[in-house]
Amino acid sequence: MAPGDKRDPEPTPAALPGFWPVLSGAGRPADAPDPLTVYLRRFSPRGRRAIVDRLRAVARLTGADPAALERVPWETLTHDRVEQLREALLAAGKAPATVNLTLVALRGVARAARNLGLLSGAEFGRIEAVPRARGSRLPTGRAAARREIALLLDCCATNAGPHGTAGRRDAAILTLLAYTGLRRSELAGLDLAHCVLGQRPRLRVRGKGNKEREVPLAPQAVAALDAWLHARGRRQGRLFRRVDRNGVVLAGGLSDNAIWRIVTRRREEAGLPRLTPHDFRRTWVGSLLDEDVDLVTVQELAGHADPKTTARYDRRGAAAKARAIRALAAAGAGVEDDAPDA
Repeated sequence: MAPGDKRDPEPTPAALPGFWPVLSGAGRPADAPDPLTVYLRRFSPRGRRAIVDRLRAVARLTGADPAALERVPWETLTHDRVEQLREALLAAGKAPATVNLTLVALRGVARAARNLGLLSGAEFGRIEAVPRARGSRLPTGRAAARREIALLLDCCATNAGPHGTAGRRDAAILTLLAYTGLRRSELAGLDLAHCVLGQRPRLRVRGKGNKEREVPLAPQAVAALDAWLHARGRRQGRLFRRVDRNGVVLAGGLSDNAIWRIVTRRREEAGLPRLTPHDFRRTWVGSLLDEDVDLVTVQELAGHADPKTTARYDRRGAAAKARAIRALAAAGAGVEDDAPDA
């Protein structure tokens, strides 16, 4: 089973005592596949981590062992138990998106239990009827300032390592994050063949849902890639590779966690506050919308399945609200003494 994301910034609610009728797995035949393993087969490693993370949260909430999810009796899920979990998560202040992803995971493992003959179709239908959580939250994180991006790139040049190899690689990674808005998993998954340079430079990116899209490259990104490729060479394989302490480019590619560590290290060298790879993405989406690029085009460039996701990063609404409050502050609160009653 793939490990989940170990970061859990939200508080863990109190356990629900006596939630599971059986924790030993006695209700499942010893030679039968467990529903969780069957369910997780449909996911990519990255998607699997997100689902496992939510099911581990369920295990902690219900007193089960989050390190042994395959031994949790998922086949004993019922409408009432899923509803109880939903209410407990909402009472603990979990964001609607977190609650709904948990419901997706529970429905998925329940569906696998039904397909294995371990859960009745009628009970599965009732589980599916548990309503989604309503509401939304503002995007987390922050926007990266132009000054901060310049400082990060300066650090790559100043602390470039032997032969400047690591500095060129890190500068190319940071520049692509800033000018293409790629997810870190997409960046880590790029091969040299996905990088098309010439009259119409672009990247062929495979994103969520195995959907491929093209992202044009700005001149800054082309220049940074040229510098990195001069050090890397043109052999096929992963675009971004590990570099040893002597500045030698190794055969192994970078993981998405390695991308995170590179951003963190360069951010610490620059003395900047917390800045994540996804902050570059939200900055990029917001900047395109600030330039009045239409929402559909930005959605396609970002690889968002739903335009509502893209719209959440639109900063123009926030700017208009700020202007309105400044106008009110200049005029003063209240109305003139001789103003007619509303």
